[in-house]
Amino acid sequence: MAATESVHKHEVGNSAFVQLQILDIPGKLGSVEAEENLDSVMKGCSALIFVIDVTSENTDEALSRLKDTILRAYNANTNIFIEVFIHKADALTEEQRRYCQSELQERVDDELRESNDKVINRISYRTTSIFDHSVFEAFSLVVQRLVSELGALESMLDLLVNRCIMEKAFLFDEVSKLYIATDSTPYHPQDFELCSDLIE
Repeated sequence: MAATESVHKHEVGNSAFVQLQILDIPGKLGSVEAEENLDSVMKGCSALIFVIDVTSENTDEALSRLKDTILRAYNANTNIFIEVFIHKADALTEEQRRYCQSELQERVDDELRESNDKVINRISYRTTSIFDHSVFEAFSLVVQRLVSELGALESMLDLLVNRCIMEKAFLFDEVSKLYIATDSTPYHPQDFELCSDLIE
């Protein structure tokens, strides 16, 4: 897949809960005007998703860009949620995934502590791949951070599980295959994968 060279805007409006405006922004903008536009865009953003290719050889450059982007986003909007997707994780074993995520998070957090340690609490890290359900799960968790009614939805799903003697409940957006909420019982990735496969 070719690198993004200009800003692309995508509208996602599958349901009342999934109303997103996604901006695909290149890693290098190239002009002062584009940089200024990015700052104004970040002021109105609810979440920023930064994707790092785990198979890339330019890890140091990507981490430097990640740190700069996080600080820029947080300076423009202190309420922004920052999601780091460590992508193409299918190339790694489960142990390597955990190590890679832990190492990346530690390096970024250490660098951010020097500049602005308040932003660290706004960041989540997730390993993703297009060859399994992890990318849908990661986007689901992003959407959940943005749904203000999440607590009420979780309570309703808890009631449903208790009254119907169910093992687990998910509230899915069928079109996007994102789950908007789940009950409060322990979560296992296999549960999500099974439900996701069933709605296909």
